[in-house]
Amino acid sequence: MSTLSFIAFFLILSFQDKLTQPAVCKEEAGKIKANIIPDTPEKAVENFLILICAGEKRKAEELLKNADDKYPNNFLIKFNLGNFYITEEKYDFAIFFLNQARRIKEAPSVFDSLATAYIKFGDTDSAEKIIEEGTSKFSISKLDEDEKKFFLNMILKRGIIRMFRGEIDKAESDFREYLKYERLNPYPYLALAEIMGRKGKIESAKEILLMALANSDSGELNLYAGAFFHSNGYFEEATHYYLKSAEKLSKEKMYLSLFMLGTVQRDLGMYSESRESFEKAKKYPELATAKAYYSERKRLELVKSFIERGNIKGAEFELRDLLNLFPENNEAKKLLIDLLYLKALLFSPKEQKIKILEEARDLAKSYLDKNPGDDEVLVKFALINLWLAEIGPKFARSGNILHAISALQNAVKIKDNKDYKTLLAISYYMIEKYDSAIEELRKLPPEPKILLLLASAYIKSGDIKKAEEVLKNIKDKKDENFLLISYEIFKSKKDTVNMQNIEKLILGEKE
Repeated sequence: MSTLSFIAFFLILSFQDKLTQPAVCKEEAGKIKANIIPDTPEKAVENFLILICAGEKRKAEELLKNADDKYPNNFLIKFNLGNFYITEEKYDFAIFFLNQARRIKEAPSVFDSLATAYIKFGDTDSAEKIIEEGTSKFSISKLDEDEKKFFLNMILKRGIIRMFRGEIDKAESDFREYLKYERLNPYPYLALAEIMGRKGKIESAKEILLMALANSDSGELNLYAGAFFHSNGYFEEATHYYLKSAEKLSKEKMYLSLFMLGTVQRDLGMYSESRESFEKAKKYPELATAKAYYSERKRLELVKSFIERGNIKGAEFELRDLLNLFPENNEAKKLLIDLLYLKALLFSPKEQKIKILEEARDLAKSYLDKNPGDDEVLVKFALINLWLAEIGPKFARSGNILHAISALQNAVKIKDNKDYKTLLAISYYMIEKYDSAIEELRKLPPEPKILLLLASAYIKSGDIKKAEEVLKNIKDKKDENFLLISYEIFKSKKDTVNMQNIEKLILGEKE
């Protein structure tokens, strides 16, 4: 047994009763102060686990973070903090602490947890890299039973990542590698059956699926088996497994089996039995309250949760996956446009900004082709084009601005919005259509920023007198933009004295 496993084993043995009896946990938790750090890291982790058992998660978190400050190089503390944050869905924190734990001590368990955190964060590339690193550092034959499980978990995760990417040969290799060492877990068999089905090897898939069922007779596996046989035309076998799953599943999920049973009975021509199964499925009140794990609504809730917590990668991953499943979901399209815009401006270097903005623009254009009356997306399309005009290729600048103007003109027709009109005026100004910019700016409330832009447009169009009249309406004569525009007026008049005075004001000099 490794040192790490021995410590974990010792910790569990030493307070096993406290962990398995909630009443005892609560009694022990009352004796623990989050701000008093135990004398050893092991005791800190023990107290943390007692608090978790008692349901006092916030107190447990505070205690372990304080312990981390006191023992900054302790593997157990960082490892437990990382796993705690996975359960709390704070995946960025989890990744941070698990990476620190990995630098202190490399073990299959920490690589496996880190891979889990990356997957849940939506970063499967990093998950696969950490799995490659983890599996390359250890020989499974030299690991104890506990660490061997974590090692195999990594292989299983890598296979799942590869299967979802369509790399089915590599995925198959991973699942077969897993089954060399662990034959009782039914899920690698299911994955292999799915792969064989994709390859058209239906008989092989059937054999593998039966191996999975030999290891576990759960309702979920029977339901999967029914769906597999049903989709491949084995209606009698499908009926058998749907009936078994209906017997084993909880009421909340039973209706799925009954509904599918009704479907296959209809396919077999058993119409009265089919009607009876459908009627049974409809009776369950849980249909109204059951969690729809893969529904559009639930996936969107997850996306919004990621965005609220700042998990941009996770939100983007979920949105792309959701749109693969539900390509006509307009809310998801709009969220992805917004997310790409945000990602480009806040989190990406210049080269990537352009590429991401171009993708966002194409997505917005595709959306507007079908929904031309959406003023919000019209304005976002305009903003994307204006940014591309500024940071993108120079030859495309005018075209980008013209696209922005067209979108903003339509948005203003749909909604009389001051911000839309301001953007339209700015777009005209950027493309040097100063007369049009002036026309739009004069329609807006005489706020200082609007007046300054209006004065500048008059100067650019050659009407200095009107620019001066506009500047008279601005109260803050020391505003830097006011001074710069005044400087342009004096420059056009060749008034060097006033030009010098403004230069001194801008530089902060006093006469």
